[in-house]
Amino acid sequence: MKQQNIKTYKINKTILITLYSLITMVITSNIVHAQEVRLTSMNDVNFGMWSGTGDLINDDPTCVYRDNNNRYKVTATDNSTITPNDFFLENSTNTVELPYVVKWNNSTATGGSSLQYNTIKNRKNANTSHKKCAIGGNSANMNITIKSADLDAVPAGVYSATITIMAEPR
Repeated sequence: MKQQNIKTYKINKTILITLYSLITMVITSNIVHAQEVRLTSMNDVNFGMWSGTGDLINDDPTCVYRDNNNRYKVTATDNSTITPNDFFLENSTNTVELPYVVKWNNSTATGGSSLQYNTIKNRKNANTSHKKCAIGGNSANMNITIKSADLDAVPAGVYSATITIMAEPR
């Protein structure tokens, strides 16, 4: 049984990011018990135009809900094709790539721990009170950083990627 919640982010020097959350099933002793983890409260991102100096950084306080305890796993991938298995934005012809960093924090504070491509990161502090964090508030933060040196190294243009964030019980 899978349920997908989809949020789309748009960032100028442009990044298109889509986030997914899944409901997974755990089978124990021939009994099926659905465990729920949800990602909600993710907002559209717009970095605006890069001024030519400084990193582009976005922090997005996010709701991670877990139905029976506060522990979960998070995994991130994207659809870049020039150098697969790492986080890259690509121009429209897929000939130039621009690296970016994804971080996840166990709280709504800025920053967080770097997520390695397609590698499970154990997290905690999910909201256990309300599926949309209306009680207890948001419980995590996703940070996306594009380094100034990397922005300076690519020609002007539109760069995009689709990043998939999967949260599941642990």
